[in-house]
Amino acid sequence: MPIGLDWLNILPSVKEFLSGGNPYSVGQVFEPFWTYIILSPLAFLPFWVGRVILFLVSLIVFAYSAIRLGATKWQLIAFILSSAVVGCLNNGNLDWLVTAGLWMPPQIGLFFVMMKPQVGIGLLIFWSWQTWKNDKFPGLIKLLGPISLAYLISFWLYGLWPLRMFSLPDADINMSTFPYGIWAGLALLYISMKDNDKNLAAISSVFFAPYISQFSYSVVLLSSFKNKIVFALIWVGLWIPVLMRVLSR
Repeated sequence: MPIGLDWLNILPSVKEFLSGGNPYSVGQVFEPFWTYIILSPLAFLPFWVGRVILFLVSLIVFAYSAIRLGATKWQLIAFILSSAVVGCLNNGNLDWLVTAGLWMPPQIGLFFVMMKPQVGIGLLIFWSWQTWKNDKFPGLIKLLGPISLAYLISFWLYGLWPLRMFSLPDADINMSTFPYGIWAGLALLYISMKDNDKNLAAISSVFFAPYISQFSYSVVLLSSFKNKIVFALIWVGLWIPVLMRVLSR
């Protein structure tokens, strides 16, 4: 099993958080503090025990999310074998937590999809719009109140940590189309609200992000099951940069 370069980066931040320090002072991490609460049991285990558990739990959650979101048998296999999922599992990244938020009730799901704001912003806007239409201001407070309070607490404790993403726009693993893809994101977000399509809202997020890794495109794949051709094209497209990097060595 690969040692997991991202897990090597994330684990010190989890331990720093548990010791009462600032997790954003250790490594390049962009997740809110409740992510480290969820991961904290792994920090008390021997490294390889925690690494194996992380791998297995990630795989199970990815597969369960695909099934919950309507994957056929072959789509499930293809999803698990996609470069986004394989890369996430091998590197020990946390996008499996984000995908779990896609099938949860919005009030809870926001805590998961907003573990990576660059992935969850489209769903936050979509769920907010949907809630406003149905329940107006009281519903919006119920939906956004808990996540807003949690983020305010994180800013109070650790500063405006999401702004750190803007410091990495030129990283080799950055697959963002920002700012050129903003118009595509806005179009998808508009259509999603017009047609009440949560999947399009989830896909729109990647076009707004100044920094996004290939692993986060697992959300795009999960949101494309209904259109088999689009799913296949995205699946192939995500493997192309991986093959190019391998061939260029």
